[in-house]
Amino acid sequence: MENNDCSDEIKQTNNASKIESVLKKQLKEADIAFNYLLKKKENDKKQIQEDLMFNIKMLIEPYLEKLKITGLNKKQQKYIEVIKSDLHDLVSSFHRSLHVKYKNLTPTEIQISDLIRQGNTSKDIAELMNLSDKTVATHRNNIRYKLGLNKKKISLRNFLANLEVSNLN
Repeated sequence: MENNDCSDEIKQTNNASKIESVLKKQLKEADIAFNYLLKKKENDKKQIQEDLMFNIKMLIEPYLEKLKITGLNKKQQKYIEVIKSDLHDLVSSFHRSLHVKYKNLTPTEIQISDLIRQGNTSKDIAELMNLSDKTVATHRNNIRYKLGLNKKKISLRNFLANLEVSNLN
């Protein structure tokens, strides 16, 4: 009887070993498929970004450049520059990353952050957004606070520009 018990145990061990081997193989195949799909997704995303940038450069920018030379005043020309910059930002991750990382920023604060990142002064921002200088200053202070810069001697513009660079990589 002991002989039968031993052979049953050996059969069970062999079956368990075969099952484990099959599961390992299936797991490895699933991992390969997952990595392939992940890489394909990244390549597709990059291709969409490149296509979008190409279309902006070929279809929209020429009209913006034509608008700039039609005798627009300084404020209107600045609007054109902001539109042009924001079109380029559509394909970057700056706005999305800023919103995801700092969920407590309001849409206006994100807009002002973008204008600061582009190098606009508070006076320029106030004029572009039809706000008072004090309102822009308040928004800047709120942005600094929400980004954790309120008691640090760090340029908000430099911080936002570095945030953009780190999110594009």
